[in-house]
Amino acid sequence: PTVLGILFDLERELGSSTLTLVSLCEALIASIKARFSGLLRHFEIEVPVDTYCMSERFSDAIFLISPLLDSRFKLLWLDNLHTIVKMRVLDKIRDSYVRFFSKLSVSVLQNAGADVPNITEHNIDGIAKNTDSLTKRKCLFPYLSENKKVSSEDKSGILMELDAYLCEEDREQNLLFSKKHLYPCLYQFGLKYLTVPATSAPIERVFSQSGFLMRPHHASLT
Repeated sequence: PTVLGILFDLERELGSSTLTLVSLCEALIASIKARFSGLLRHFEIEVPVDTYCMSERFSDAIFLISPLLDSRFKLLWLDNLHTIVKMRVLDKIRDSYVRFFSKLSVSVLQNAGADVPNITEHNIDGIAKNTDSLTKRKCLFPYLSENKKVSSEDKSGILMELDAYLCEEDREQNLLFSKKHLYPCLYQFGLKYLTVPATSAPIERVFSQSGFLMRPHHASLT
């Protein structure tokens, strides 16, 4: 939403700004389209052929689904798009939502089975060790076991839950967590995909936080 909102605002400013600001707006628009070309292609926005090496990372559909999980955004950040383009983006979001849910379905079933009380602690430890050994084991074609199909009934139920969530009038920030009994699938999505890291590597986030603590000025109590 931030990238799309800034881009549309710069384009509006470009049409109404003076000659002194035209070059600045054009430079900012060109920079955004080059850096986030992978994301902007989802909205059928023309982007340059020559792009930055990291621009294609934003082409992942997760950047379309994550704002949807925040009840303050939902589909409001797509209002500036043309109606036909918006419908195509919505279809892409729905398809990606079902595809991502198929990857989460196994973990959801495992979490549901963790509440069974008749399993002893010894058996749980044994199962955990076996699971860890299986998940850490390398194989040549790991993607062959990841293609799990979702039945038509499950797909319709998932999409019905999504439609009910989009019709929800409540704009509370933690809506998925306060109403997780109404939107269990979206709740699982929110735990995994609601916040997308702002940095490319976890170590960068560690150093950015530790820098505030290690400096004498910030570490002092006064």
